[in-house]
Amino acid sequence: MKIYIKIIIAALAIGIVTISYFNIFGKPVSVATDKNDYKVGDSLEVVIKNNLDKPICFSSCYPYLMELKKSGNWVAYSYPECLHGQALSCVQPAAEKKFQLTLDEAEIGTTRMKIQVCVDCQGQNFLPDFTFYSNNFEIQK
Repeated sequence: MKIYIKIIIAALAIGIVTISYFNIFGKPVSVATDKNDYKVGDSLEVVIKNNLDKPICFSSCYPYLMELKKSGNWVAYSYPECLHGQALSCVQPAAEKKFQLTLDEAEIGTTRMKIQVCVDCQGQNFLPDFTFYSNNFEIQK
């Protein structure tokens, strides 16, 4: 069997095991907003719960990102580039972290939070290991 086919089979097996694990044991990190509807200028609170057995850390540049649904696709808000982000603000296993932000410059429409984390990486250069998304929520005028 060609090496490419073996690689594809291994990748599929890893994917199936990962999906099965998440379905059986739940999400490794949960991300939820405090409400489903907001107005521009409202305050939004997002709660991140670490269900992993190791600490997770967030970027010192952008601990959270926002995405807007346009024509059926998720489009990221525009953020300035961050060249030297550090892995700071960590959450221990079975603990939660809350972020609060004001939606002063939010766009109207269906939105979600994008949270990137690295595992057991405090104080290092931030390189995301996982990306998680919040529930969808609506921003209105």
